[in-house]
Formats: sequence, C-alpha cells, structure tokens
Amino acid sequence: MRSDNTAFRCGTARQQPAPSDCRRISMGKIMMAMSQRHLWARVMNQGSTPLLQSGLLLTALGVTTGLLNYAFQLLMGRLLTADDFLAFNAIVATSLVVGAPLAAVQTVATQYVASVSTAVGLAGARRLFCRWMARGWLVVAAAVLATAALAPQLTSLLRLPDHTSLWMLVTIACGMLLASVNGTFFHGLQWFAWLGGLPLTTTLLKIVLCSLFVGSLAGGLHGALAGVVAATAVAIAAGSWAIFAQTTRVIRSTERLPPFPYALLPPVIAGTFGLVSMTQIDLVLVNRYFAPTEASQYALAAVLGKVVLYLPAGMAAAILPIVAASHSRDQTGHRTAASAVLLTLLLSGCVALGFFLVGPRLVDLLYGQKYGSAGGLLCFYGPAMVPMAAVIVIHNYMVAQSRRVYSWLIGTTAVLEIAVLDAWHPSLEMVLGIIAALNSALALSGIFFLGVPPPRTSKLAKTTGTT
Repeated sequence: MRSDNTAFRCGTARQQPAPSDCRRISMGKIMMAMSQRHLWARVMNQGSTPLLQSGLLLTALGVTTGLLNYAFQLLMGRLLTADDFLAFNAIVATSLVVGAPLAAVQTVATQYVASVSTAVGLAGARRLFCRWMARGWLVVAAAVLATAALAPQLTSLLRLPDHTSLWMLVTIACGMLLASVNGTFFHGLQWFAWLGGLPLTTTLLKIVLCSLFVGSLAGGLHGALAGVVAATAVAIAAGSWAIFAQTTRVIRSTERLPPFPYALLPPVIAGTFGLVSMTQIDLVLVNRYFAPTEASQYALAAVLGKVVLYLPAGMAAAILPIVAASHSRDQTGHRTAASAVLLTLLLSGCVALGFFLVGPRLVDLLYGQKYGSAGGLLCFYGPAMVPMAAVIVIHNYMVAQSRRVYSWLIGTTAVLEIAVLDAWHPSLEMVLGIIAALNSALALSGIFFLGVPPPRTSKLAKTTGTT
C-alpha cells in the first residue's frame, strides 16, 4: 500500500491556482457563477465531484436511518407496556440531552481531523484517534465511579424505576461518547459510507436485538435497554476496527500534530445554539402565546415543513471535511461552496414549492379535516425554511475555514428572533413572516461572506503543538 503522503500528492496532481489568485474572487463573481444562463447544466456537471456524490449518499442513508428509527419507535410501542414504553423513551431522551453538547465539539473536531489528515497524513490521524479514544475511556471510567457513588440520588433525581435502568442509561450515554469519536474520524477523513452506513446498521441491530431481548428479560424495559446497549457496543467495536484496519499499514510519522483550535469552540457553540433555536424555539413560543387549537395546527405544519431542512442535510455534512482539507492546502473552496449552496437551494426549494402548491391537500390526506388550518400554514412554513437550509451549509463551510464571525452572527440572530417573537406575535402568519425575514437575512449575509477571503493556513503542517 502506498503511503498516505503519496496518495495525497496523487490526489492533487491537477494544477491549482495560486492562493493569491483565489483570494481575488469577489462577491460579484460568485453571484455571477450562481446565475449564469446554463446554470442547470453547470450543476449537473458537478455530478462527478465528491461533494455531490457524498451529499447524495449521506442524504439517502440519513433518510433511510430516520425511517428505520421511526419504525423502531413503533415496534417498541407495540412490544412494551405503556409504562415501560414511557420509561424507555425518557431514558433514551435523557441520554440524548446529556450528549447534546457533543454536537458543537464534534463539528470543530471534524474540522481538526480533516486538517490533520491533510497536513500530517493518515499516520497523524491514527495517533490522534488513539489519543482521543483513550481520553474517552477515561471519561467512561469517571462516569462509572460517579454513578456508583451517587446511584440512589441519581435514580431518584431522574425518576428511574430502578438502579439497573440507571446503569443502562449511563452505559448508553458513554456509548454515545465513544461512538462520536468514531463518527468524528469517519467525517473528518471523508469516509462517508461508514459515516452514514454505521448508524443505519446500528438502527437495524436495535430493531433485531430489542425484539429478541424484550421477551427474554423480566419486565420488558430492561430487555429493550439491553438491546440498545448491545447494538451500540457492536457499532463502537466495528467503527474502531474500521479505523485501525484502514490505517494499519500507513508509514509512521513522528511529525508533531498541529494544536487543537480551542478558540473555535465558543463561536461554534454559539452558532449551533443559534441553529437549534431558530429551528425549534418557535414551537415553544407559539405553544406559550397562542390557544391550544392554533398551536397544534402550527406544530403539525412545523413537523412537515422541517422536511425542507432534512433533505439537504447530507450536503451540509459533506462540505465540512472537504473544505477543511482544501483550506489546509490554502485553497479557498469558493466553487465548492457556491455549488453546495446552489444545490441546497434547488433541493429544499423543490420541496418547499411542493408544500406551497399542495400543502392543504397533503395535510387532509395524512391527518384529515381535524388539522385543516395547518395546510395553509404549511404553504408558507416550507418556503420560510429554505434560507435556513442554505445557512446550515454556509455555516459548515465557514467552520471548515476556521472563520468565526458567521457563527457569532447566527447566535446573535437567534437571540434577536426570540426577543422579537416574544415581544410581538399578533398572528401565526406574522410569526412565519418574522422567521422567514431573519432566515433570509442570514442566508444573504452568508452569501456575502463567501466572497471574503479566508485566512491563510499554508503553515499548518509546520505548526507545532499538542492536543
């Protein structure tokens, strides 16, 4: 097998423009490229690029995994008693809440892994993986000791039925931490088949194992939790094996790794908070300020309308490591960003147009006349989410280039949206108007930032530091 450095050189054999030339790309040129006469043909010509291939792959795998998770919930609802099903969902939800802060850290870690693999090679990525996985197991050991010392208090605080459920909750949460290390490296190394395929396989395993264990363990709840634990353990083992197997024969490197970008964490946390808030907080505020009948109509429109955000999710995931690797080579990635934003707008725009044209009929078909007003809201909720789909892609592009301003802008806009909706909410239509206006402003500002030259990173490979 060739060394990773040789493969890297072969992968970049095409002549690239000088970094100084790339930085002369202006905002006008980007907009011109996105609005040329043969735009559709240019988009289709991107079919051979890694971005489109990876984006479509991750989207397909993500949608399939989501459908399987929905089927898993339905299955557990049929196999478990009502009390056990409630406890099962509460435990799984608690583990997700505990692991929520990992999302922002994982975004920055993915950018760092992509940069390390470009600057130092797979040998450096392997060393980094061993280091992070060892630290992950130390966290697991600390969690086990804390649980053993505080088991009665934690069981009472979380209102769990018994200590066994507590230990399974801790095991699931620790498993999510270790699985996130694997996922970070799959993402940063651009192993997208593993990134999307392993969660799908894990969900299938949960369906099979939970079905087998529910009837074999007393009470049913412990069987369902044991199935989740076993599926997660298999996923962690498979993911770690894949990373070691693919990096076993690389040439060892003693080159020091670049320092971890800790300064990028605060803005990315702010940006992640902003994205979550701007896609979820409207449901909380509407439920607070409007009558239950109106709030239920809005909630249904929101559940369906957010499909606009799910379809381009693969594109947003794919752009992060691809651009981070290009940025480490002092390539701007403007064309990649323009293609990703354009494809995202096309995908989400088509879905939103469908909601606008047949929203009321779709709601009547799925839910009947009980939610008749939700169809009219869906006509406008879908289009209001289209700019947010572009914002998510642009945010990942900015993080990949270690640019912080846009993340802070998203966090600030989220606070502004909460303040405006809290102070002024005359109607549900006006709520959607405010959301659409702020989403559009963020998307336009993001397109503007695409024309701003990124910082130079040509000395990344020579940077010394520890992680």
